[in-house]
Amino acid sequence: MVINRGDRVTASENLLDKFRTGESDWHSPKVHFGILLCGEKLIASKSFLDRLLDIEKEAIGGEMEGSGLYTAARKAKIDWIIVKAISDWADGSKNDKMQPIAAMNAAKYVRHVVNQGGLKEQIEATLFIKGDLSDFKKEELSQMLTAYLPNGKVTVLSVTSGSIRVTIKIDDAAARELALKGINSGQAWGWQT
Repeated sequence: MVINRGDRVTASENLLDKFRTGESDWHSPKVHFGILLCGEKLIASKSFLDRLLDIEKEAIGGEMEGSGLYTAARKAKIDWIIVKAISDWADGSKNDKMQPIAAMNAAKYVRHVVNQGGLKEQIEATLFIKGDLSDFKKEELSQMLTAYLPNGKVTVLSVTSGSIRVTIKIDDAAARELALKGINSGQAWGWQT
């Protein structure tokens, strides 16, 4: 069953502009901007995918964390954007071998945009890091990520077998340092400022 839970929401115009500008000198996988379908269910069925696309014909992808990101950003009154890479086509032919490659592509593009500068002096970000990190405790992950960000404060909010959600507060210099180093051996991360 598909339940439409409200109006379309859009990321911050400033962030959309920043990420669109980043596309002009990006020479890796093609970047697409558009509507993402967000929900709590992993889609792995061509027939269900077709039903979703009948409802929202302009959708370019789907994902499972975006509605939580939007809700938290709206509540905190901060800008947000979702950066995702394709690892499967939601048609039942899911292959986890593509996930690390897709994760690296998303991380590289965010790093590219961050390296261009022009972000706020103080940045609050929510990162979604893909990969099986369920063996780590929140405190261990906080320490690992803090090693990347000596000027930032890292708080791990949740850990699941597929991803972790991290909120950090860093200055512009630490954001550049993060972009240069990457996160957790290049795993995917969505960036919200």
